[in-house]
Amino acid sequence: MSGSFGEPIVPTEDTNADVFAKDVIGKKSDTTAGTSLMSKIKSALLKLEAPPIDTAGGLDMREVVGNKSDTVAGTSIVGLSKAVKAKTDALPTDPADQSAVESAITAAHSTTNGKIDVVDGFHDIPTADSANNAQMRDVIGNKSDTGAGTSIMAACRAVTEALFGMGIPFFPPASQAGDGVSFAEVIRYISDHQLTHTVIKAIPNMAGYDSAAIFSVSGSVMVRVIGMVGASAVTCTSATTTLSVGIQDDTDILLPATTIDNATKFGIGNVWTSDIAQTRAGLVVATPWVAINNASIYLTRSVDDITAGEMEFVCEWKRITSNGSVTPA
Repeated sequence: MSGSFGEPIVPTEDTNADVFAKDVIGKKSDTTAGTSLMSKIKSALLKLEAPPIDTAGGLDMREVVGNKSDTVAGTSIVGLSKAVKAKTDALPTDPADQSAVESAITAAHSTTNGKIDVVDGFHDIPTADSANNAQMRDVIGNKSDTGAGTSIMAACRAVTEALFGMGIPFFPPASQAGDGVSFAEVIRYISDHQLTHTVIKAIPNMAGYDSAAIFSVSGSVMVRVIGMVGASAVTCTSATTTLSVGIQDDTDILLPATTIDNATKFGIGNVWTSDIAQTRAGLVVATPWVAINNASIYLTRSVDDITAGEMEFVCEWKRITSNGSVTPA
């Protein structure tokens, strides 16, 4: 019997035709490889069936979920769940029983606690000025380290004290220019040996003054001396007493004998560079350089009748011998 247009009522199995409704619906014997509704229904039903045990496929959800009989070797959810269960079955029956874990922690602590104490000790502050040199703490030092220590703190303290506080405790002698001598040492050598130096001797009260040394000289030096009157004029009873500056063998070689006239020559603020009256300023050229060798410089008075006065003496000097120096007496 033929249907419409003389076509069979049931199409051939797994036909790919798509002309009539029969082609769309399909045949009962269509397989899942077909394209008809029957093929699609069979394919959908197949996806709902349990997959083979431990299948390695992963194209369908059934393969992802797995088979009840999957083993721990499988990769499905069922297989993985069984693997987790196998692991947890080995846990203590009482979850609160942590004795094994506690024993392991105690054993580990007894093994490492001593080492931790040693490491902690490395970070303790060393004693002040410790000479140890085993750990970084010894290198860094203690805040109480002095400049005599060997740590970084001690070195910093030594530099700080030298620059801003106590000064450098020892400074090497200046060196002449030559190989291996720093430029700073050469400059200091020039300063010490070729430039002038200045020292001051103050006599705050001239009343009753007796001749005495005002500067001590060591070695050989070139010197010149300037006298200055302070806030109190120099006076005497006779108005004829003289003052001079020199050495014991030549008492006026540096400043000539000059009369205390109670008027102009030693008035307040006057400068003494010669036996001529000076007010506030004196001609330094008139005070020549004098070579002195190991002889103290004296301020000599002619008569013991000085009644008042305040004076300051400035000594400029230059070294002739390497040991030459001038200091206030």
